[in-house]
Amino acid sequence: MTFDRETERLTAGVRYGLGASAADIDAMGSDPRGWLLDQIEVTALLARSASGALPKTGKIYRVDAEALGPEDARLAVQQVRKQISSNFSAAGLDGVAEAVTTTLPFRERLIRFWNNHFAVGTKNRKGKATLPALTDDAIAPFVFAPFEEMLLAVSRHPSMQLYLDNIRSIGPNSEVGLSKGRGLNENLAREILELHTLGVDGGYTQADIKELAAALTGWSTGNTTEYATGWHFVFYPEYHEPGGATVLGKTYSEGGEETAEQILRDLARHPSTARHIAMKLARHFVDDDPPESAIRKLERRWLETDGDLAEVSRTLAGLDEARASLFSKLKQPGDLVVSALRALDLDMTPRLAELAVAFQGAMGQPVMRPPGPQGWYDTAADWSDPGSLARRVDWAVALAAEAGDKVDAQAAMERNFASLAPRDTRIAIERAASRQEAAAILVASPLFQRR
Repeated sequence: MTFDRETERLTAGVRYGLGASAADIDAMGSDPRGWLLDQIEVTALLARSASGALPKTGKIYRVDAEALGPEDARLAVQQVRKQISSNFSAAGLDGVAEAVTTTLPFRERLIRFWNNHFAVGTKNRKGKATLPALTDDAIAPFVFAPFEEMLLAVSRHPSMQLYLDNIRSIGPNSEVGLSKGRGLNENLAREILELHTLGVDGGYTQADIKELAAALTGWSTGNTTEYATGWHFVFYPEYHEPGGATVLGKTYSEGGEETAEQILRDLARHPSTARHIAMKLARHFVDDDPPESAIRKLERRWLETDGDLAEVSRTLAGLDEARASLFSKLKQPGDLVVSALRALDLDMTPRLAELAVAFQGAMGQPVMRPPGPQGWYDTAADWSDPGSLARRVDWAVALAAEAGDKVDAQAAMERNFASLAPRDTRIAIERAASRQEAAAILVASPLFQRR
């Protein structure tokens, strides 16, 4: 199917990107599809070079109580707690700023998609300390790598180990299990099967969950009081359930840490995983109820390449179905704040980042705080309650007030709507009393809420 240049440009900038900025339009030139594919090519080699690397947060918080003494140690602990909270908040602001300023918005949208696929929240201070590193450690380096490498990196990451309690899972017949009488925690195994790979209808059983949980025993974080291992992935053989495992009818021999690794690699290539993730990608990029043709194209490419995300992303970028259904998706709050800042070509400042994070939370999607392991839902029904919609208008007004007369709403409208701009929106912007008012009208307009 052939589409005109306008449709290609809008699809690339608004649907696959994060809102079309002037720089995006310049970079696309006469080849918007090529612009999308170039973003894959630019980063695919970096992704492959990172494949197989174990994630490390690179951040150690440690207090040596013996060396400091009781009172100094107490003060040092307070300082560490403040630093963890400060770093967590700063990471949220940095994430918004990076999405607004990136020259690779298709890659950034995919990073945000995979962050939500592997949704991680915080249960305690250790979770707050490790979560900000998850994207850089385990998502971004693998966004165009084989899916199995991303799956392994995320499953090993301290933030996931802490969030889904795998650090508490002990093989009943392991050295530690026999001495302490403690047993399995199935949280990580269940979510790997239900959410991260096969999907809820993927054909696994409770027995498969238990077998995978046993194989994952010993996967943990290091001792956070030690510089050598703190906040990093560590395998503890004394916690590992001895013996092999049988998952989805396949038997794996005892291999220590490698038993679970091989299971996860097989899950990444499984047909149910291909179907489950193809459906999620099509729902995110095409429509709330995506056409079967789009799902099958993605599913087929996944199976042909064993889940090579560079190849799957190339197929995704070429979907005719995405071009044929422009503006069918309601933007999530995070999409809305980023697309508004990009569309209006505002220079990012700390104040704008803080405003964006605050309104994203007010609209019901607080940064780095998903509602659970399932992540944020991705259909219009999940984001169109009256309160959230009212906050969208508030965001438009607040952003326009902050921008003042520095923006050109008409130019932003042409980049993001082109000839599809509704007549009433176009007239309202043209007749606005000021540039500030025009910007508020654009961002609050019904079509700007969609991509």
